[in-house]
Parts: sequence; structure tokens; C-alpha cells
Amino acid sequence: MRNVRTFLTGLMTGGPEEHVSFPIRAASWSAALASGTQTASYHSFVKDDGTEIAGPDLEIALKARGEAQAERALSLIAAALVAVQGSATFAVDLELMTLAQAKATRRAHPMNGVMRLPAASEATFLAAWASWRLQRAYAIAKLHLSMSLHSTHVMDLNPSHSVTIPKSADPVVHARLAEAIVLAYGALEELGLEVRASSKNPSTVGGAWNPPVLSNLESRLRAARVNPYDTVAWDVRGPKTSLERVRSPRRQSRAPWTRWPDVRDVKVTVVDAIAHTSWLRSKVAAHAGNKDLVRVLSAYDVANAQHVARYLLLTTSGILKLWFPSRSTKR
Repeated sequence: MRNVRTFLTGLMTGGPEEHVSFPIRAASWSAALASGTQTASYHSFVKDDGTEIAGPDLEIALKARGEAQAERALSLIAAALVAVQGSATFAVDLELMTLAQAKATRRAHPMNGVMRLPAASEATFLAAWASWRLQRAYAIAKLHLSMSLHSTHVMDLNPSHSVTIPKSADPVVHARLAEAIVLAYGALEELGLEVRASSKNPSTVGGAWNPPVLSNLESRLRAARVNPYDTVAWDVRGPKTSLERVRSPRRQSRAPWTRWPDVRDVKVTVVDAIAHTSWLRSKVAAHAGNKDLVRVLSAYDVANAQHVARYLLLTTSGILKLWFPSRSTKR
């Protein structure tokens, strides 16, 4: 791009392993690495051949024609950070800064406005990927809003570190959980990976998938580089509730960590995870439906819906493939 300006984001990489991803090109901006903008810290990583490479963390800089484009890019990166990290537990306050402003502001305090956050590079990549299609940006935004309404940190979902989160008796919390599920499913819809059914062509017949509806979803998933029959974790904690009595997730197997008390987690296929999230959204969360079902919504129901949306975002964007190169998407 010609006549571009450079803006610092305050986001730091985690060392030389991440530097190979840059520069990153987006629709109306690009991201590069800026050195010498703050006190350097060093990280190292070991390559596949056993050699160790060490180098400084570098700051992510945005290049755009104007501040408005750079601000939109930073907003999308901030939303993508939440999607990549999997929760909005920790507030992220990002502010653009020109090189001149950084030089003046950081002269006495080099770390002013600088944050080292896990997945900053991946979030920049995800935002750039989304910048080319408005629906992708909306998918990230809806998942970000869902997690802003309610999200649970991964360690609080880990049964070896945390006890089962109790259900709330507060109707305000019930409404927040329900809307978080609606927004998470909205992210699936923006990606075009929702269940497409109707009263004339229902998603299930006799409790089993309706073949044309299933085939349609499988085709769209494969076109998006998602394996329809890969499995994802589905958290089921505490005593059985009325939600499960009406509809339980179609499990493939029990999760290995179900030895912990109150833990009944299962593995489900991607198509069944999408279908169950669709049911939670349509039959429980989105409308003035059965209050006995809404009142037993839990943090785990929200986390499951958000996990499905996050999984599809990270898979369709290619980030999951970067993290796990051996993962197949062919089935």
C-alpha cells in the first residue's frame, strides 16, 4: 500500500518462533513487526532439528492509509484475541500510538502501553483473515460479544483445578447465559455453518438426523476445511438436569477425565455439536420458551456453545492447523 502510516499496537510477540508469520496482509491494512520501541525481552524455542533459536519480543505494528482504518483493524484484533484465548476473563485495553508518540511516551517508562499477551500473533492473523469477508468479521464480533456477556476461563473448566460451578437462581444471570448462547450460535450462522432446517424439512426424523439436512451441513463444513466427524469436548457437570432429560448430547465416547466427581464430559462429533448448540439456541435461549429449561442453563452450556464457535473459527481460518499440523479435515 502506498502512502501508509505506521501505528504501534502495544501488543508484543512471544519471540522468534512467531516472527515468521509476519508481515501479515489484510484487506485495508497490514501488520508488521517493529523493533526498538520498548525494553526488549527474549524468548527461545527449539526447532524440529533440535537447534535452539533465541531472540527478542517485538511489537506488532499496523500499516494503514489513515487512523480510521488502523482503529478498525485494532478493534478486530482485540475481538480476535478473545476468540483465540477462549474467554474474556481479562480485560484488554488497546490503543494506537504513532512512532513519534511512542518515543515521547515511553522515554521515561519504556513499557507504557505495552502488553505481552498469549496469542497476539494468532489474533492478528485471525483478524486479517476476517478482514476480507464481512461475515467473518461479524462471526468474530458475535463470539467476542458472547464471551463479553459471559465466559469461563479454561482453568475454571478444568475439573482437576476447580470444583463444579453451581447453577444460579438469579433470573438476570439466566438471561445473560441465554443471550451468550444466542450470540455464539450467531457466529456459526455468520460462518455459514449452522443447521439449515425447516418445518417441512426438519433436522431430525424419529430422533435421528434427517439425511438431506445432514448432507447439506457436511458439504458446507468440508468446503470450509472442517472435518464433520472430528470430535470436540462437551462439558457435562453435576446432576442430570431437565435440559438433558429433554435432549442429551449425542456422545461418541466419555472424556478421559470423567473420574473426577460430578464430571460427565463426553466427546461429540462436530455435526452433533452444531446440532445441539442449535437446539440450545432455538428451543431454550432465543425465545420466551420453557422457563424450567432456561433456569437450569449453566456456565458449561455457554462454554460448550462458545467452544463450538471458537473451534469453527480457528479451523476455517487455518489457525488450528498451524497449532496441530497432523489434524485431518478430509472425512
